[in-house]
Amino acid sequence: NGIMDTQTMCLEVDKRHFGTATGHHKFKISFSGCPIDCARSREADLGFQGIVEPDLENDLCNACGLCITACEEKALTMVNYLPVRDLSKCIYCGDCIKVCPVDAMKEKRKGWLVRAGGKHGRHPLFSYEVAQFVQDENVYPIIEKSMTWYQANGNGRERIGAAMGRVGLNKYLDEVIKPLGLEVIETAEERKKFKAGGNLYL
Repeated sequence: NGIMDTQTMCLEVDKRHFGTATGHHKFKISFSGCPIDCARSREADLGFQGIVEPDLENDLCNACGLCITACEEKALTMVNYLPVRDLSKCIYCGDCIKVCPVDAMKEKRKGWLVRAGGKHGRHPLFSYEVAQFVQDENVYPIIEKSMTWYQANGNGRERIGAAMGRVGLNKYLDEVIKPLGLEVIETAEERKKFKAGGNLYL
């Protein structure tokens, strides 16, 4: 199911940042290739998950409905013999693209969904989705700026998620994500579709 190349990114990030002191506590970075999230990007200080946005070529669609059946998020409905996507539900998994027998559902763009502030362990915390469709070349400045931000804003041995909770997520977005000119996820409403139902961490 891999949408993005996780191994290449992991090797490069490990080479650049393994052993970097934060001045506070550990800083875990995770890469998952798709929304199945095997590497638990939701529970990392900084997580990257592969996503792909579908785009329908109307003239090729034969209204078979396979994409609707394949969509576990119920983000597609048939309207006038064409599948219509509900953006408030689509998590960019690409399942609809994979099952289309006539290649009517195509890849519009792909990239990384960026999460920040998570952790697992005794007191787990799901991260905040902060940016989407980030390209490989922007991953490195996000990591560097996030670690610098954590060094400046962390208190004692708290993790970056605790620092965000204390000083405010908007401060992180304003100082790390927005200056990079990325597609920012700013509101809780925008983040809601990425959360699992019955999430005990929240």
